[in-house]
Amino acid sequence: MLSIRIIKSKDCPICTAYINRLDKLNVSYVTLDVSDADSKVLDSWKITNMPVVQIVDDNKKVMWQFPFSQGGISPRAINYKIQELGEKL
Repeated sequence: MLSIRIIKSKDCPICTAYINRLDKLNVSYVTLDVSDADSKVLDSWKITNMPVVQIVDDNKKVMWQFPFSQGGISPRAINYKIQELGEKL
């Protein structure tokens, strides 16, 4: 099953606003704070700005990573991509 992972920082006001918006829309996701992540992994994902939205599988393998967007990625776009990826599995 595919799920949403948000890469964020606790000190990022854009991340906080995006997470609050997702919560109001009852979007299910997990977060990964950059302070808890391996910097080599973040580098391999090319994380330079946050928040970053990833679609991951049950093993937490990244199936898709959206490019950074100042306002975050809309839940509709995320769900569409999950559906598209799910059809290919």
